[in-house]
Amino acid sequence: MKKNAIYLMLALSAILISCSSDDSDNTEVSVTINSPVLVFSGTIEMAYLKSQSADPKCFLDLTTGKVYKVSEGAANTGNIDLTWGSRAMTPDQKYLVSPDDDFIFFTNGGSADLWQDFSLYAGWNARNIVRYWDFSKTNFDAVQTNADFDAFAEGINATLPYVAFEGTQSQLQRPILFETSRGEKHYIGVLKFTASNVNARTANYTIKLRSI
Repeated sequence: MKKNAIYLMLALSAILISCSSDDSDNTEVSVTINSPVLVFSGTIEMAYLKSQSADPKCFLDLTTGKVYKVSEGAANTGNIDLTWGSRAMTPDQKYLVSPDDDFIFFTNGGSADLWQDFSLYAGWNARNIVRYWDFSKTNFDAVQTNADFDAFAEGINATLPYVAFEGTQSQLQRPILFETSRGEKHYIGVLKFTASNVNARTANYTIKLRSI
């Protein structure tokens, strides 16, 4: 009888421990979902003509919101996810481009004054692979938590290496989903421009990064 009683107590203890673990796991998931998104903001400069800007701050780290000059790019290749520049073939077209793209900013016979691929990425030993997708949703400001982010970006997949951005009012209304990585760690976020002055070749942005 004593042995049976001991076995029964051990079995009950195991059940209680198991239930306790389940409660802990559920609480942890809840905290993660309700964690606030990371928010960054700043100003980026467009790389267009070298004669107008000899060292534009046209590179952006989407995981920290930090901008880099062209001269700082080679020393920070692992941190740069986006370049804002003008397509060499048709300078009136402006693009937000993943560093791994080698088409948008390159053309044979282009003006020597244009910032092109070979000068923007001179000395780089690697380029991050980033994908974007712009879409129509208007409640960007209401995204405060991971759960808000998931609802906001539901059904959207980032698939393109570049997105057109010329600072038009319609483009300012469209948030841009992005996906990038740092080693084995994956990041997903939304980039939205709040103002743009194409004549001054600048734009203000806000990034909301989902905690993973």
